[in-house]
Amino acid sequence: METKEVKLYVQAIKWIYKKEFDIEVNTYRRGSCESYVIVDLSEVLIDVQIPTVNQKTLQLAEVEQLHEVIKTERANSYARITAIEEKIQSLLCIEQGE
Repeated sequence: METKEVKLYVQAIKWIYKKEFDIEVNTYRRGSCESYVIVDLSEVLIDVQIPTVNQKTLQLAEVEQLHEVIKTERANSYARITAIEEKIQSLLCIEQGE
């Protein structure tokens, strides 16, 4: 099994709407901005074991995820279409009442 060295950044973050700092561990160094303040605490190097996987397995996983995207898109589209149809029916009812 292959290993990969990864640097982790341990930082304290305080959002403007909070009183306390939270501790985060990220694979990238975050910087402060107008919404939060970041305090660097430490950097840690770790070795991560990378599982052996072949391209066919990854492609099958991608296909499964794309099927999930299709399901989500269908559900979202159905909800939007239903809302539009309800608006049409509402407008038709108003028109017939006049």
